[in-house]
Amino acid sequence: YQPALVEAFRTGPLAMWRSAFAEVWARAEARGEVRPGLDRSVTAETVSALIVQRWLLTGEPLDDAYVDAVFRSVVLP
Repeated sequence: YQPALVEAFRTGPLAMWRSAFAEVWARAEARGEVRPGLDRSVTAETVSALIVQRWLLTGEPLDDAYVDAVFRSVVLP
């Protein structure tokens, strides 16, 4: 366990990702596409985890088709 590395990740890349995802959810909420408060839910956390995992860990394509599939499978239900 490397506490300094964990803290650097949390205050660096993770903080940036959280901010970016919060903006995406806020815009979607403003357009009426998602329910109010979704940005603070397990659903939002699941979506961001799937996208970051695919981009950072697996290297598989992060294209519109994948993001649409995640939205349809996780957010809309």
